[in-house]
Amino acid sequence: MASLYNAFYIILFTSLIGGVFTIVSFMINRIFRIVLPLWAGFGGMALYVVPVFSPGLFPVSPERQIWVEGYKLASFIWGCGIILSALCCLLRMQMGYRAINCCRICDERHINSICVQCAVAAKLKNIPTVYFGGLDDPACVIGVVHPKIILNKKVAARLSEVQLTAVLEHEIMHIKRGHMVLGRINDVICIRNWFNPIAWAAKREFDVLCEIDCDRSALSVLRGKIDHKEYALTMLRLLELSAVGVSVSGVSLSVSGFLLTKRRMVLVMNNRSALYRIFSTLILLTAVILVICFSVKVSRGYFYPYPAYSKGTEYSQAVQP
Repeated sequence: MASLYNAFYIILFTSLIGGVFTIVSFMINRIFRIVLPLWAGFGGMALYVVPVFSPGLFPVSPERQIWVEGYKLASFIWGCGIILSALCCLLRMQMGYRAINCCRICDERHINSICVQCAVAAKLKNIPTVYFGGLDDPACVIGVVHPKIILNKKVAARLSEVQLTAVLEHEIMHIKRGHMVLGRINDVICIRNWFNPIAWAAKREFDVLCEIDCDRSALSVLRGKIDHKEYALTMLRLLELSAVGVSVSGVSLSVSGFLLTKRRMVLVMNNRSALYRIFSTLILLTAVILVICFSVKVSRGYFYPYPAYSKGTEYSQAVQP
């Protein structure tokens, strides 16, 4: 049980530091209108896992500490929450795999041909299999080891060849960029920090960053074939088809989905200059450094030998009668 107390003790610290970075990143997005790149989003999620503390400190005290007694109930509740969160995650994965079993392999030659062309353009070694399904999204990727592309047949039938190319290239970029693996890692991070709502907000924001990363990568690969305007029109077309619930059954769009599409379209149409990208990188690196410095400073009053740096005595000695 002592290892459970110590693990919860460390996770509380990493959850605090990760939450601070998430709040800072949200402020940067709202104030400077800077969208985090994928590396910054994943690095921010990593702060929820890896403790960054001052040298000479120990996350787990070699001596018996009084604070452990107060963590017994809290750590037990945390452990129960991890089990429940993990079960819910496994249930969602199982439902996803069952959804694949209900889909059928795409037998339309022109769609498979476009998928092959997009995979070759993206330099993807294994060509993903395209399935027709009735999921809520017009197109999505399911699976980590052997990812598959799921298309809504009614939506695909209403798209032109250029629009189908943009959609399939976007989904292939999810596979190429490893978003499915990163998504599962973020699931584990959120399971560990299930008690922190900021961690779940960070995961949601990371999912948005993956979509934006796919848009940028797809446009880079399709340069010369599809321009920014045509790509944005494709998203507008998907938005239109998703809003028509009568003619396209099984497809719907929530308010959050509409706002995400609007945000992506704005970023696609606004081609930022190199100077802006340099400025954004400097702002993000500054934020990362400040959060790390904050973590180092806070750790001096958190980890063993607390509070040795402030009073010159170790915690275990200070509490002795």
